[in-house]
Formats: sequence, C-alpha cells, structure tokens
Amino acid sequence: MAIDTVRVLGIDETRRGKPRWVLCESTGKRVRQDPWDTGFVDIGGSQGMLGQQCGRTTAAVVEG
Repeated sequence: MAIDTVRVLGIDETRRGKPRWVLCESTGKRVRQDPWDTGFVDIGGSQGMLGQQCGRTTAAVVEG
C-alpha cells in the first residue's frame, strides 16, 4: 500500500498494558518497566495511523 505525501506528521507515545517489575542484574534491585509504543499519524490528511513502533526513544522514532 502506497503512502501519500504527509504534510503534518503527528508523533505520540502511548503506554500499553500494565507496568511490570524486573530484577536489575547490575544492582540487584527491582525496577519498573513500562511498555511504550510510538505512533505516527497523518494529522493534515486522511490517511490516519501510518505506523507504530515499539519504544519511545529517539531511536524508535528514527526507525519508525
């Protein structure tokens, strides 16, 4: 499916599911991990959601 030109790109991060606690190997303490997704939306047009990428870092946005 071809994607038309996007004039205004919306980028939003959304937490999905419940946070979970995992054991940090370096400190031995329990740390909270939140599962996040970054969504890409065509705000200025009619294409709606263009895609979604796991994570909410700069790398996730660049890869998306």
